[in-house]
Amino acid sequence: CAYDEGRHLSVVGAEELTWKVLGELAELGPYGPSHPEPMVAVRSRVKSFRVMKDRHLKLVLEGGIEAIWFHTPEPSQTMGERFLSEPEPQWWAGVPEVNRFRGESQRVIRIKDWSSTISPELVSSLQTSPIPSPQAGREQIGREGMRLQ
Repeated sequence: CAYDEGRHLSVVGAEELTWKVLGELAELGPYGPSHPEPMVAVRSRVKSFRVMKDRHLKLVLEGGIEAIWFHTPEPSQTMGERFLSEPEPQWWAGVPEVNRFRGESQRVIRIKDWSSTISPELVSSLQTSPIPSPQAGREQIGREGMRLQ
């Protein structure tokens, strides 16, 4: 898992990551070592994907949100094809943000990790909130993060 010690993770629906919520999260910054970026887990299917520069993967998830994974751990084309072929929704863990590029803004999750399953115990222990404030009491996720099965 790609999580750092002391990170917090909130389970949210893709539809909860509205422009308003992303703006509020941006206002909680600046983020850094003593104030880490909020992380969310979203369960969604991949509708489409595009490989960027042979090592990054841009995904369009159900719920109208995009996800980008920089420096994928496996060849990006292979991973994209695997995600697209999955019949069940996948768990995506990452940082929700607004991506501004060439004059356009998109709601994006900057992917840190994914899993096809997540333990029910972990899901039930996490507090669901549309605004994953770093100050709120959340389950800590360490190196074993999403407990890949």
